[in-house]
Amino acid sequence: MIDPTAELRKRLASAPATAPATFIVPHTWPDLKNAEYEVLQRLSAAATNVGARMIAVDNDGYPLWSNDDFEFEKSARIDPRSVDFMICLHFESPRFLDVYSYYALWQPVEFYNVFGYEKSVEQMLTHTDCLSCRSDDADAHARNLFGGVREGFLEDIPVLFHSPPRPYLESTLSSESRLFYVGINWERINNERGRHHELLLRLNDDDLIDIYGPKVFQGVEPWRGFKTYRGELPFDGKSVVEAVNKAGICLALSSAAHQSSALMSNRLFEGLAAGAAVIANPNEFIDKYFSDIVYVVDDDCDELELYFQTRAIMDQIRANPAEARARAIEGQRRLDEAFSLERSIATIIAGHPGRHASYQSTCLSSGSVTVIIDYRGDAVWELEETLRDLVDQSRVDVEAVVVCSAAMAARHGEEMSALAEGSLKSVRVLAGRPLRSKPHHAADQASGFLSGLPSPKSFPTSKPTMSPSRASMNGGSPIIWAAWSRHSTASRMPISRSPERWKRRTSTEEPRSAPSETSTRSGSLEIPELSSTSG
Repeated sequence: MIDPTAELRKRLASAPATAPATFIVPHTWPDLKNAEYEVLQRLSAAATNVGARMIAVDNDGYPLWSNDDFEFEKSARIDPRSVDFMICLHFESPRFLDVYSYYALWQPVEFYNVFGYEKSVEQMLTHTDCLSCRSDDADAHARNLFGGVREGFLEDIPVLFHSPPRPYLESTLSSESRLFYVGINWERINNERGRHHELLLRLNDDDLIDIYGPKVFQGVEPWRGFKTYRGELPFDGKSVVEAVNKAGICLALSSAAHQSSALMSNRLFEGLAAGAAVIANPNEFIDKYFSDIVYVVDDDCDELELYFQTRAIMDQIRANPAEARARAIEGQRRLDEAFSLERSIATIIAGHPGRHASYQSTCLSSGSVTVIIDYRGDAVWELEETLRDLVDQSRVDVEAVVVCSAAMAARHGEEMSALAEGSLKSVRVLAGRPLRSKPHHAADQASGFLSGLPSPKSFPTSKPTMSPSRASMNGGSPIIWAAWSRHSTASRMPISRSPERWKRRTSTEEPRSAPSETSTRSGSLEIPELSSTSG
């Protein structure tokens, strides 16, 4: 019989003990302490265990904290050059920095419809790559979407499971072991029948369960009247596992959406890491990987029958704790060999250079472009910053043409030409004077162009073609007119190699709360970023 975990064991067996790298993870809802925050804490601990740096950021790319307590300038976005890649845990967090980005396939397919399918998928497809949790449905959904929009999408998806980090805890199973449960009693919140409410009530009456969850939620005490309610647990990445270990038996009941997509919640992995016996309802994931470890109850029945099944399994475990402990120990060994968070992260880090190189060779093309920088100021550092942005572009030869005042060209022309020497194809500094109409400020407000250069009408807004005058000016390369603005908030200027995607734009402001993917607005042109500088 084929061991279904053999492939995962083999995949993670060669994971390096240490894997230095820096990666960022967005906290989708930074104002909340929730399950996503708990997972961030676990990723942080696992990164420390393998010698990597994990930086938690908000959805705009501003740093929140890191696993090594590195002191960040929190008023500035993370510099893409300082990180190796990004891992996104939810489709509500799109790719927002010009880095290679992995999207974790942890959400049941049904959830995309709950949040709005089209919007959810659009945000999902901003990412570069995926990470599998070994759900056939979730993986097939991702392959279909990414394969449809991206040439050369790699079918072999790396794995990342939402399991707790090491150390795992020694089993405490005994004849006195109790059930562990954590959650929200929704029947008290919205007056609708909660999931497994009657089961929890009967286990509470029998004093066989330890219940954890919020003391107050939306102004309601969801567990008021439950004598087995033990209070809240901090979202610190370890307290849940410690509480499961103390109880000895973990109740891991999947939602219908998780069952449909063959995805497990955190609870299974928490129970295994805690050395506990795990009682769960049917799930294909358990059938495939843990059928000999997990005690399964058939939930296709009424609540009373579900209670009797659960009570019978509890009696079995308490009557023979040695047998249950042996199952728990084997489950923990399997967790470490095939579903380890540390091994997954280390394997992703080790394989990242190859995946990045494959992405660049199959999805990106090389090219050349001329960028005309229309500068009206007198501060050389502003131009230096723009030229450094051009230097950061990858797989493209950039010829920069700086158009500025005669005084600016005389004072700093040689300095600017030398700044990017060896990094850019060339830097030319041309002097000119603004063409002004009456009143004089009208030209400036309309991003007027300098004398001696082609008029704005000769520059493309879509599908540009080379005219003789332009071809003689730049040797046939596409031209991007980058009108410098003192009001521009952009810090980088990614260059698209698909000129047909260029769009006219009138606004130069970019609000902090809703940044564009990685496009840069410069003057009246928006230049979309098509992953040309990823990683």
